[in-house]
Amino acid sequence: QEDDGRFSNFILDWSGQRNRTGPTSVSGGAWWSARALAALASGYATFGDVKYANAFRRGIETLRINSFGAGPAAQAILALSRFWHATGDRELLRHIGDLVDVVAEQRDCVALVDDSETDRAHLWSRYQEVALVEAGNVLARPELSGLATRSAEAVLLPAARRLAWHTPVLPSEAGCTARVLFYLFRSFRSDTYHYLARRAAAWFAGANAAGVPVYDDVEERFYDGVDAG
Repeated sequence: QEDDGRFSNFILDWSGQRNRTGPTSVSGGAWWSARALAALASGYATFGDVKYANAFRRGIETLRINSFGAGPAAQAILALSRFWHATGDRELLRHIGDLVDVVAEQRDCVALVDDSETDRAHLWSRYQEVALVEAGNVLARPELSGLATRSAEAVLLPAARRLAWHTPVLPSEAGCTARVLFYLFRSFRSDTYHYLARRAAAWFAGANAAGVPVYDDVEERFYDGVDAG
């Protein structure tokens, strides 16, 4: 984090020099800013250390809401929601409302998409459905849950069904599919969500096109996906 609150994504060398200008690291980039805020919010909620809260508040002052695609906006909603639960700071509700509009308005029919990415309905780092349910609870807007469940039926349920044979698949795609469906199951108690969440999680244990586990429990590390052949 810079003194002005912005975040970079990478360092360049062993001295810790920050990469402030690369396209995947530029200071203030949406994806890594949202992830950093999520980490700081979780850190403060878990440990109560004021330095995490101060860093979080410096970070949210640099958010440029209009430049956020739906993907990073969803992660920022989850960060703000967690920090709001920890602090009760009502100013955060305005930020959440602005970001909800970004997520809810980027749709292809009922499917929530991310117009900032080439693959508009990408599964990696996909938390739009969770973000809308969380925001609906925080802002008392139950209609957001309807947007989330209709999108899950259009995007996530078919994705979970095809993970067992589809290629290529990245762990981040299977993981997000499972995680979001488990969350929706806990929220709405749908047996379909529960079954397909477990099916998506089984991708890691060998229910994939390669027919082998993606996690090596001897070496304690993951492979980086399953490709054709």
